[in-house]
Formats: sequence, structure tokens, C-alpha cells
Amino acid sequence: MTETHDLYLRALAVPVEKPKRQDKSKSTDKANREPSGDELNDEPTWPDYILVKDTESRITIDQSLTFGVYQLCKLVDKPFKIHSHYEVIEEGIFYADDLPAKERKVLEAYMRTASSDVPSFPPRFPLYSVSEFKNEVFWRALKNLGASVCGFHLPYDLSRLALAWKKGDKGEWSLIMEQYPDGGENFNYPRILITPIDSKKAITTLALPCKRKLKKNAPAPAQQWKDAGEKIHFIDCRTMLWSLYNKSYTLESACDNEKGPFKGQNLPQKDEHTPTGEVTPDQIEHCRQDVRCTVALLNACKREFDKHPDLDLKPWDAYSPASWAKSYLKAMGIVKPAPKFKTPDSTLGPWIQAYYGGRAECGVRHEVPPVVPVDVTSEYPSCCANLAYLIFSPPRA
Repeated sequence: MTETHDLYLRALAVPVEKPKRQDKSKSTDKANREPSGDELNDEPTWPDYILVKDTESRITIDQSLTFGVYQLCKLVDKPFKIHSHYEVIEEGIFYADDLPAKERKVLEAYMRTASSDVPSFPPRFPLYSVSEFKNEVFWRALKNLGASVCGFHLPYDLSRLALAWKKGDKGEWSLIMEQYPDGGENFNYPRILITPIDSKKAITTLALPCKRKLKKNAPAPAQQWKDAGEKIHFIDCRTMLWSLYNKSYTLESACDNEKGPFKGQNLPQKDEHTPTGEVTPDQIEHCRQDVRCTVALLNACKREFDKHPDLDLKPWDAYSPASWAKSYLKAMGIVKPAPKFKTPDSTLGPWIQAYYGGRAECGVRHEVPPVVPVDVTSEYPSCCANLAYLIFSPPRA
């Protein structure tokens, strides 16, 4: 005999404000409007230039910068997109402005005997202080070449270049990159905003300078940075690998030609390394090898991206496997429920108020407490079934 039981839902009723009328002639709902084909293809998938860098730091609690290595790469063989790759056109080393003279001499001695990975005549293998590096390489590559910045665990390397930082209201880190000699911020240069999502990804963008904060009689580069900033992106190889393979990789495991994601591609191998926080020839060679591995991973990830030419997914927007799934749904022409049904908020409000999701917390760790299952009536399926009934049932007379 079948028994019938009542189904109870927890709900909260609040007055629903009447939605304001909008003038459709003056404004458009960008969230519900599908972008046109021109908007999807107005920016290339891969930038012409990419600046790859890696830094070394002290092993003290502040982890301050000691030195770093950069490689400026250019996209070649563009007519054959599937075969295009990045080639290194410039390599150099930079060091902290306050690096002790003893360690600076180690770098200078290394530069006198070492050779760059980029063959050129006359040979060029520059050594900059970090201030010189930002003026001569970093800002010029971003502003003049529209280069994107790439690294492995990029937020850490970017923060080593910052002179100061502030914490935003939404959890983002605002890196102050340039200052005047008196310690005041130089608003002629943008900040870098890093909004962490989780251990594998973060949203990194440029914060353009504000005109009202510029000093009097100073050049006004706000518009220049605005034009250049739209083309500048930050690419973290660690995040790209997570989005492609749904697995977290280190630089060493990603370059492993036997167990890594790119088996048989003969990637350069990361050397065994124990951080010392000092400037030594071995540390310099290690940092250079890390940059070589990062460039190789960038090209390997690019080959995987280029296997999906019909997707409107940029490498700097691939944060997780869900990014690929949403791009495929978009390429298939599947419209999201919100723009498809255009259900008003006055209707959505009561529906979502009738839904209650339980929350699980970890109160005891590293112990084995007794556990009792309490979801004996399958509340989630019951809620979904009831909501479906309310949504799709015919209206009552």
C-alpha cells in the first residue's frame, strides 16, 4: 500500500519591489544580448608578443626579491596558425635595487662569461636593476608592443616587482608598481590588480591611472594606457594547465616527458633545486632554466588551444574546465536560461526563496567521529521536483 506524506519547504516571504521601467531606446541589457560575430573576433586569440619572467627571492618571511630572469617572445609563422609558436627574441636578468654589492658582483661576474639563449651580433645579454627593467623592458613591452605577461604562478612573480600594495574591499590585491622619490605613488603608471579565486587561479588585470590623481604639469598617460591596456593580458601557465586537464601541476611535473600532460614532446626539464635565498651561479642557472621551461609550456599549451579553433575562448580567460564547457555551449548556439526565458525578478524571487540548501562545516579535523546520515528523505531531489512542479504545472483556475 502506498503511503502519501506531506512535503514541507522552508520559505521566507519579503515584499518584492516593483522593477523600475527602463527606456529601451537609451540602454541595452548587455547581459542578455548575445555578442555579434565582429565582437567575438575583434581580438586575436594569441598576442604577437609575450613577456615571460621568473623571480628568485629570500627565504625569510618577507620573501623579498633578489633577482629574476625574463625572455621576450614573438609569435612566428602566423599564416599557419596550428604551427605558430613563440620564439625568444630577447633575454636578460634584473636584480633588486637594494641588492648588496657582494651579490651584485656575483651577477656581474656571471654575465661576463654567460651567453644568452638568443643568438645576436653583437651579443646582447643585459643586466638591469629592477627599476631599469621596468622602465626599459616591462612597461615598454606592455605599452609599445601590447605584450602579455606570462609566468608559472604569475601572481607571486608580479608581487616581487611591486613597491607597495593595498588590500581591496573585495579581497583583491592592488600592487603599486611605481613611486616618486618621496614615496608617493606615481599615478602615471597603472597598478596591477590580483583577485585570488583559489590555489590554482587568480584574476589579474591592469588598473588604469586616474586623471584626477595625476600631479600638476605631469604628462597625462591615462588615455594612452587605456588604449594599450585593452590589449594587455596576464597568462598563468599553471591556470592554463588546470583548465585543460583538470589537474594541478607543478612546473616540474608539467615538464615531465614521461608522466606529464605533454608526453613525448621533449620539453626541457626543471632541474633539482633547493632554495637558498642567495645569489649564486647555480641559482642563476636554475632561474634561467625555469624560464625556458615556462616558454616551452606556453607553446605546448598553445598547441592544445589551437586544436579548438571554433571556440571563442582566450587563454587568459580559461580559468577551469568549466570555461571550456561554456565555450562549447556558446559555439553550439545554446542560449542561457536568463536571456532565453526573460523571467522577471518578481517571479524568480519567490522561487529562490523557497529553496534551502544545507551547509556542511568541518568542526573536527584529523579525528574519526561517529557519523549519522540525516538526509533520509532526499531533500535536494524533493526540492527540485517540487520547484519543477511549480514552474511547469498549468496555472490554476
